[in-house]
Amino acid sequence: MQSKNKKNSVLYFTYGSNMSTKRLRERVPAAQPVGIAILQDYEFKCSKKSKDGSSKGNISPQKDALTWGVVFKIPDSTLPILDEAEGGYRRITVRVSMGGQNIECETYISEKISTELPYDWYMKYIVDGSREHGLPNDYVRALSQIPVKEDKRKRQ
Repeated sequence: MQSKNKKNSVLYFTYGSNMSTKRLRERVPAAQPVGIAILQDYEFKCSKKSKDGSSKGNISPQKDALTWGVVFKIPDSTLPILDEAEGGYRRITVRVSMGGQNIECETYISEKISTELPYDWYMKYIVDGSREHGLPNDYVRALSQIPVKEDKRKRQ
């Protein structure tokens, strides 16, 4: 299975706030969840520098690390919209394991690194999205224990 198919769609692997179907559909209304998947040899961190003074979800190559996430099918015509929404990231193609199959997906990574903590509302999207799609309990628990800071402005 490849990232593009005959219906002009792309498989998108999300590991951060876009795991929340509601949040992703605000950006790409036609997004359809396909299932949960594992990205091997990448570690999830909240390390992407954000304009709002916090950090956002990111992945970095790390041997033997596993990042869980959600695969969505999106129209390939919406990639420019997602690229713009994901400012500061670059889109890459990765192979993830889903249901015993290796599939090719688009995802995002950033080299703009921050040591700031993520905002509380941002991590809520990640944790809620991971629960929504049934990621493993231990992984959800680890996500929920990532230190956060309160966003006094409550911008989302």
